[in-house]
Amino acid sequence: MPNSVLLTVCATISPEKENEFNEWYDRHHIPDMVRLSGCRTGTRYRVVDGDNSHQYMAFYEFDDLETLEQFRSSEGQVWLINEYDRLFGDVSARVRTVYQKI
Repeated sequence: MPNSVLLTVCATISPEKENEFNEWYDRHHIPDMVRLSGCRTGTRYRVVDGDNSHQYMAFYEFDDLETLEQFRSSEGQVWLINEYDRLFGDVSARVRTVYQKI
């Protein structure tokens, strides 16, 4: 799609919570994100070589910026962020970035 948009989320997690984090992210967070956000796909990656700024990256693909913006102002996003913070907010850091296809 010519105007597709990627929302990326780079995350770190403390070692003692890493297994729980990965299980929750794969079984709950990605499916909830796809269901609530209007994104087409959600995919996760583990860093194998890099600058050590994060351990994981999730990619969420949206048809266009308007669809992403609708999600960003929705109760669904608020719930997803609150759920993440409730479970891992004290042992994780994350950075969100948006990219548009050119």
